[in-house]
Amino acid sequence: MTTASEVQEIIYDFTQRCFIGEDIKEKFNLSKQNLLFKFLETGDLTVEQVHLMSENHQKILRELLSQYILFLQMNQHLEFPDGFLQNSGKMKLGSGLLEYICHYKWPFPQLLEQHGAINA
Repeated sequence: MTTASEVQEIIYDFTQRCFIGEDIKEKFNLSKQNLLFKFLETGDLTVEQVHLMSENHQKILRELLSQYILFLQMNQHLEFPDGFLQNSGKMKLGSGLLEYICHYKWPFPQLLEQHGAINA
């Protein structure tokens, strides 16, 4: 079994390589979130692909991954099947992990209001 800590570590390492040193304080627009989730459903996600995303999609992805890091930290008892992190590492998130994220979407939707996210 794969532990919540292992999943959290992969997401954290990936996020650090995508967004290290950035301080995004501007509001982001959630009206494009469905396009982001559709893109994430297509397969693996690399650091390079994140850098090619629009600024708004990067902001949405950063918030989404940050919420999963927090969620997994708070739910260390969770276990995931063997192979869940297949093709995932510091430079890429694999399709198994992304399918999980796309299925459950926002673990803390109430945080979106606090972060100034808007629906247009």
